[in-house]
Parts: sequence; C-alpha cells; structure tokens
Amino acid sequence: KFIDKDNPFNHASVLGAWFTKENLPVTAAFINDVTEDVNAVGALTKALHARLRPSQIDPRVQPCIGVPTTASYPSGHVTRAFAWALVLAEIFPDKRDELIARAHRAAWGRVLAGVHFPTDTIGGQLMAEAVVTELKKSAAFRAAVEKCRAEAAPFVMKKAA
Repeated sequence: KFIDKDNPFNHASVLGAWFTKENLPVTAAFINDVTEDVNAVGALTKALHARLRPSQIDPRVQPCIGVPTTASYPSGHVTRAFAWALVLAEIFPDKRDELIARAHRAAWGRVLAGVHFPTDTIGGQLMAEAVVTELKKSAAFRAAVEKCRAEAAPFVMKKAA
C-alpha cells in the first residue's frame, strides 16, 4: 500500500515535512510535467507488450491491493517512482541515495502486493532512467531544476540552521 496511492510529495519522508506542493508550487508544476511525459511513454510501452498481471495468469496469486486494468509491463507506478526519485535527486543531490532507495522499496512493494512480476518493476526503472536521461539533455529541463533548487533553498537553509 506504500506506493498504491503514491505522489511526488510523499518524498517528504526523505526530504522533510516542508516538502509540500503548497510550499513549492514551481516544483509541483515541474514534477507534474515530468509525470505527464513519463505516463505518455509508459502508455505506449504497455500497449506494445500487453503483459497480463500475475493474478490473471495464476489465480493462486491474491493481490492485497486493487489490480489495475492496464498491462503489467512495465510498471507505471515504478516508472513514476523512479522518475520522481531521479528528478528530485537532480534538485536535491545530497539526498540521491535515499530517494533511489525509496523508489526501490516502492518497486518491491508492487511485487509483494501481487500486482507485478519483478521484471515489470525492472522495466519501469529502466524506462524512468531512459526518459530522465533524455530530459536532462534539455536546456529547459536544466533551467527548471535550477528554479526548483532556488524555490527550495529557503527551506533547505532553514533546516540546516
């Protein structure tokens, strides 16, 4: 259930209670744009593979969360979790390891919940890494990261004090 209703601002568990969309509207808009890009790529990829979910293949698998109606591969939840972690790691590089660890926990949560195969989560991670790598080549992306860093600076400085 950790990731079933996940959103980017649940990363406050890593970054701090100040990490909210109300405090960081520029960051919220930027992450929303990245999420839309990742979701678009994910929808195309799911359509190509149309993999059934574990419980659709083996009725002995009893998921503990709702089973999405979309294809299993790649995991959209995991794609988003890694995309958010990678983008947030650009904004908060000192928290990179913790952000990536959170994404890994989220990925395995989908497997343990019974809604994904391990390869679905690996596919989601690889897709997020590919999309974010391409986004980082964009001057607009790099400028947005700088704006997000500037927006977060007062909160990060207050925390350090």
